[in-house]
Amino acid sequence: MYDIIFNGMYLFSEDYWLSHPDQDRTIWMIRAVSDTTEVGYDDGNMDGSWSIGRRGVDHGRGSAMLFEVTPPFKLTAVKVYGKYYCNNTQDFCSALLENQTFIVFVLDSKMNLIKMKEFKYTDYFTENFSWVTIPLDVTINDTEFYILIDTNSSAPYADWCSGIRIAYDERSSPEEVRSYVFNWVKFEKPVRGDLDGDGNVTINDMTMVAYMITGKMKPDLGADFNNNGRIDIGDLAKIAYYIVGKAKL
Repeated sequence: MYDIIFNGMYLFSEDYWLSHPDQDRTIWMIRAVSDTTEVGYDDGNMDGSWSIGRRGVDHGRGSAMLFEVTPPFKLTAVKVYGKYYCNNTQDFCSALLENQTFIVFVLDSKMNLIKMKEFKYTDYFTENFSWVTIPLDVTINDTEFYILIDTNSSAPYADWCSGIRIAYDERSSPEEVRSYVFNWVKFEKPVRGDLDGDGNVTINDMTMVAYMITGKMKPDLGADFNNNGRIDIGDLAKIAYYIVGKAKL
């Protein structure tokens, strides 16, 4: 139902839309800023807000906005109408918010990652709704691009919670969809030659290649280091030379 785009180490996908208001009636109050212009689609009046989270070490979820520009577009900042919140004691919230962060992703029209940057809550947001300007420095060479903000928020009604609420503008009639909820997942880049999955290329990996050649293990084309379509003595020699620093895989 939704596009799933894998680029490099990140997988981006569109998530189901939230409840009312409908997606085609909602505009996130997120704007793209350059040296000469500010691109936004809201009317400047807040009609509601949502907090989209929660982020893990290698995955997350956030509010995404689609922009149309004339390339090249020099994106110098992102403006967001929002605030932070915390539902606990003042001491607890002060300590928590001081270290809590949000991530801004910039994606091209095909959801390929152009840039990502992490920021601290308290460097930009306050406990009251306001426009905040988050600096970026990236050139967009596409007619459309997305800004995705993962606020790392927990449910605002819970006893132990914190996060950022991003405002939205509700339109009176359906229009082109520009507001989205995106998921992201980070993948570790595999190490060529790391056949046992420990993150390093060692004598154990060389032994596994030897076992493949002698039929003691099922062949894995990930060990085809000379790219001839099979696992042979050439691959064993290449990984051996790699381990002692005399070759590249």
